[in-house]
Formats: sequence, C-alpha cells, structure tokens
Amino acid sequence: MISFYLSDGYDTDKFLQGLKLFSFAESLGGAESLITIPSIQTHHDMSQQRRNELGITDNLVRVSVGLEDKDDLLDDLKQVIKGAK
Repeated sequence: MISFYLSDGYDTDKFLQGLKLFSFAESLGGAESLITIPSIQTHHDMSQQRRNELGITDNLVRVSVGLEDKDDLLDDLKQVIKGAK
C-alpha cells in the first residue's frame, strides 16, 4: 500500500481514466492492483475540515499494489501522470 499526492492542477478524473493496469476501487484487498481517491470514497463521510486536518485532500491517491509486474505498474503510473496535467 502506498499513497501519494498529485500536484495541484492535475485532473484527477483524467488520471483515473488514463490508467490501464490499475482498477479504481474502494476495496483495496484484491490480488490485482487497485487505486482509490480517499476523499471521495473511503473518507467522504468525514467533514471537509477533518479531512483537511488529516491531509486527506482531493489529490491524495492511495494504491494497493497487486501481483502484476512492477515495471508494468510503474510504466502505467508514469504514462498517466504525464498525460493528466
């Protein structure tokens, strides 16, 4: 499990739509690589103020790495990050 922040100005929807190997899912317990945006999924019931206090912003991305080849996963993230600006 890893988390990272997209830079301000990145289009989160375009980022998610551009992924080829990762699936957008709220459950992060599968054998496949999954990705979630906590502010709109797992933590959306929390107040905006509390999410901000905890650093759960709209550009926080959480990744659960599965069994796919690590180089393929990295390549997928790299290509989508470059294209989501």
